[in-house]
Amino acid sequence: MKRKRVIFHLGAHKTASTYLQSVFSQQAENLKALGIDYPYAEGDEVIDSGACVGNVVKMLFVNNLLSHSEGTITTRSITKLWTPACTDFIISAIKNSNYSTLLFSSEGMSKLPQSVFEDLYTKLHEFCDPEFIIFVRDPYDYFYSGWGQIVKAIYYPESFSKFIANAVKQYQLKSEGLFFNIDIFTTEKFKIVNYDTYKKDLLATFFSMANIDLDMEHNKSIQSVTITQNRSLSPSEAKLQLLINQQFKGGQFPAFLRASLTDRPHYKPAIKKYYNQVLDKLIMEAFKDKITQINTHIIGDSLRMQCRDAGTTQLDIESQDVNVLINAFKQVAFQKTIKASFISQLKHWVMCIRLKHVPLDFDPQAYLFLNKDVAIAKVNPYVHYSHNGYCEGRPYRFF
Repeated sequence: MKRKRVIFHLGAHKTASTYLQSVFSQQAENLKALGIDYPYAEGDEVIDSGACVGNVVKMLFVNNLLSHSEGTITTRSITKLWTPACTDFIISAIKNSNYSTLLFSSEGMSKLPQSVFEDLYTKLHEFCDPEFIIFVRDPYDYFYSGWGQIVKAIYYPESFSKFIANAVKQYQLKSEGLFFNIDIFTTEKFKIVNYDTYKKDLLATFFSMANIDLDMEHNKSIQSVTITQNRSLSPSEAKLQLLINQQFKGGQFPAFLRASLTDRPHYKPAIKKYYNQVLDKLIMEAFKDKITQINTHIIGDSLRMQCRDAGTTQLDIESQDVNVLINAFKQVAFQKTIKASFISQLKHWVMCIRLKHVPLDFDPQAYLFLNKDVAIAKVNPYVHYSHNGYCEGRPYRFF
């Protein structure tokens, strides 16, 4: 019997993982027509909201292998909650597939301990040919983009400098995660690809690296997907979001500001890059050996080994972003002046009493505004929060 090909896409932070995962999910049926199985594709409402996390997370979550009661299930959940049962389930899914080529995608898997990769690779190699495609990027940009993502996603209150200090400290304490798994990443079945080299044509690059013969120009069934809800914060937005995270820690307002900042389709930041040479030097010194190792196997341009010539950028909050903050406060104040009719209040109380986990201060309009995927899916906000939003830690009030 012919051995199956199993391709894993692993991305570092902000290497367009969401974009690729959106394409894989949206085009899952068309991929099957080409003999490629992308099991557990994510739904249209998730794709439209820019909230794709890859089929590995979905597969393990829906089968109760990533279940927990604290916070949202994200790519980081894999690192925290991975058990041998997760490896066994992936193996079972591969064996049960009727296709000779399978595709899996997960950003979080890149940060699993080396022992997990060795176990997964050994078990897979017994009956199939596993391949891993890992996207990396410039070390400074990798860490800055990762910091900006968690500031946006989980209301992280620490500055970029503290984030780097923690990253270096973590590296010194334990060997796991990207820039740590290099010993196994540089083996034959792992392809390390420089995202910055190929980001203008990433989809075609991925299929080429996966040795999938796909004529992107003429195969109209495989199309790109526009992601609007998962864009990176600009340096100005990230600094403003950080300040609000610090001032309103534990509250709902940071989520409201985040939604207000990212819900600007024509926004063009004046400051597109932020560079701190002192922090860059710290990164270079801490990860020099690992970066050198990556560069001996990287596909595309080598990762930078020296600090940039430019000095530290002065980072100021742009006036247009301050205006968003002012308008956010105005909207919160306006919402507080609106009093619902007695009938509306009665309906609200009934829903809160009938449904588990829905608090009396639940605001359905705020919930839809702060959670675009729910609004796009046109799901009852009370029901969604009761069934999903509560356990995912979703915001449900403006303030």
